[in-house]
Amino acid sequence: MTWLDQVKEAAPNSIDRRITGVAGTARRSPYNVTVPKDAALAARQLVKRFRNDPARMARGRGKAATIAPAELRKINTADSVAPRKPGSRRRRSAYAVPELARLRNRAMHTLRFAIAGRNEEMSELDDPYIKLVAEGLDVHVPSVKGRPLRDVVVAYGEHPDSCPVRCGLAWQQAKLAGATSGGPAYLPVDQRGNLGTQRMSPEACGCAITRDAQRAGLDAHVTGHSGRRSLVTTGRKKGKRPEKLRQQGAAGLRSPPVFWEYVDEGERGEDAANEDSGLPALTVASRTHEAEGGFSH
Repeated sequence: MTWLDQVKEAAPNSIDRRITGVAGTARRSPYNVTVPKDAALAARQLVKRFRNDPARMARGRGKAATIAPAELRKINTADSVAPRKPGSRRRRSAYAVPELARLRNRAMHTLRFAIAGRNEEMSELDDPYIKLVAEGLDVHVPSVKGRPLRDVVVAYGEHPDSCPVRCGLAWQQAKLAGATSGGPAYLPVDQRGNLGTQRMSPEACGCAITRDAQRAGLDAHVTGHSGRRSLVTTGRKKGKRPEKLRQQGAAGLRSPPVFWEYVDEGERGEDAANEDSGLPALTVASRTHEAEGGFSH
């Protein structure tokens, strides 16, 4: 832990995961090492101290951002021309994302949001796993890393640019034009717009939404995990029942407290502790004024 903290300057959450991994591996065959309880307890207490240190917590990349449907539409409708990044080896000053890649990303981002998909699940999806039904899409989410498989019905969205059904159908039509169907759901597209044949890797699925969010100008840290967090948080804001959200996409969360953390985030603005406590309440008009002009002093 001293090496991870002082030499590697790892974030406390990363150190915590390393502790769990090392201890778990040591206990299993062929090592069969007994991890002293006192040492494990001391390590956990030290991690807790690290988490109270703002400088150490700033080392990590932070939690994946929650994206609302409006932000998802902004990602899906961003300008296809991406300026060259500083230090990039590209000769061109700007890079135009091929239309085929845009169609693929729109379908992948919206479906990720609808099923709370992991990068590994999005990579392993095949065309036969996604079927058009009367309600929308019937998606068979494969099992990855020992997590349970699940069947999810995805409904039509209110807006075409954030509708997983419409965006998915547009991508399927584009794939059929290239005489490709029945294989991986999401395929790579090169800079000239040529469709590949091998499935996208989990890393590529995650990088796609991160790059598109950056091109759309979102300041939030959007990653492949944002879809899982967003489904639960946004669903609770819309009044969806936690058990339904868990069945829809979060059933594979290893840690139930993580799921309830997302639920609490979605309920943050409801039933505030000072509500009906005798303190003056803001009217709707006052709330709008405060939101536009900030708090008055």
